[in-house]
Amino acid sequence: MLLGVRACGARSARLLELGNNALADAIDDALLKHGIPIGSVRHLLFTFSGNAPDALLTAALQAYPGAVMQYAVGLRVQDHAAFVAAVYDQVIANANNP
Repeated sequence: MLLGVRACGARSARLLELGNNALADAIDDALLKHGIPIGSVRHLLFTFSGNAPDALLTAALQAYPGAVMQYAVGLRVQDHAAFVAAVYDQVIANANNP
């Protein structure tokens, strides 16, 4: 089974757009000719929230029965809603005033 094909394929396509054909070809060869062994796969779960994610992330990692190494990063922003709103406001302002 080829793992991470979609994610690696997206990186390969982006590398082609950037003109890095050699690395894109190497990724495609690895995917299509060899596959990615499960021992080479790592999973990172990143959360961004207003709540403390520690207990939920720990429980999720401990309950995972699979063979893929799991990592988690929980970023907590105290006033999450205001932070997200400010980011959106800034993105819109930047788009309107390039």
